[in-house]
Amino acid sequence: CNKMAGEKVVKIPGTRPVAKERSRPQRKLASHIAAVRKRKNDLDKNEETQKNNHNDSEEPLWPTKAIEPKVWVPYDNPPEGVPRRIVIERKRRDFDAKDITTLLAEQGIDYKKPSSKYEKYLPLEAFDDTEYDCRTPEEWLALGKDGDKMLSVPAVGLFIENSTGEGNWKDCRAVDYNADANTWKVETDFTTEEIWLPRINLMFKAEDPEIFCERVVHAHRTRKEIESI
Repeated sequence: CNKMAGEKVVKIPGTRPVAKERSRPQRKLASHIAAVRKRKNDLDKNEETQKNNHNDSEEPLWPTKAIEPKVWVPYDNPPEGVPRRIVIERKRRDFDAKDITTLLAEQGIDYKKPSSKYEKYLPLEAFDDTEYDCRTPEEWLALGKDGDKMLSVPAVGLFIENSTGEGNWKDCRAVDYNADANTWKVETDFTTEEIWLPRINLMFKAEDPEIFCERVVHAHRTRKEIESI
């Protein structure tokens, strides 16, 4: 007899093979494993396409690891588990879909609406809580290194216009850290000036925008409480 999909063949001495249908849990597990393998193959194809489209004469701005979110998933996954790289890719896409300007505006913080009263505020970085950070400054810097060479760590920074006081979050690249001042040196595509930003004004692409939003909101709230005393 012909073996049907999803069946196992049981051989009994002296008889013809008999097809035995898999149990529902077995079929569910097999389907899950097949789906995971398909996603893995899709990622492999995507990486291969990126490699083929890469111009070897151009040095990358940052290593691939610099945009990878931190995950608590073992490197060696069991057959029925989701591969680590798929978990990382899902989280990376989730982070990319969240806009920090929108998240802050929903919490009543809009840097695009400058006011003269802001000039009286104490520096926001003085109220920054580093407990919100998922990595130390040294670990962030390590993400931007290719061997011993520092490339950069992609981020979004808050840039304030001196003439208007209006602030905008723009793409940038962190390339150095000043521990004494607790500031980050960043490079941008819109200016060649040397810029140093406090951590509260710098969100790395590999961190959760929602958690960073909570960090900024907490700093604003704490500053307001102190100034009201």
